[in-house]
Amino acid sequence: MKQFKIFSLKSRRTVAHDRAYWAAKSPEDRINAMEILRRQWYNIHNERPKRISKVIRIIKLHKKDLIINKRSTGRAQDNLDLSMLK
Repeated sequence: MKQFKIFSLKSRRTVAHDRAYWAAKSPEDRINAMEILRRQWYNIHNERPKRISKVIRIIKLHKKDLIINKRSTGRAQDNLDLSMLK
């Protein structure tokens, strides 16, 4: 088995930029990127790739928690949703 040591030093600015970049992507884009990384991992470690489990967990939020959640993102769609929730 191949062994790799990977080190990554990132500034706070880079971390913030990465978060903003991925927050702007659609959930489908994020899942596709994760799938690419997963396949790369299995190729490096010479393992047979497994499929992502297709399980959806639904979490019910109280209205006040939903409002807090929507406010924290700052996305345009969440701001529109907030105006409908009030």
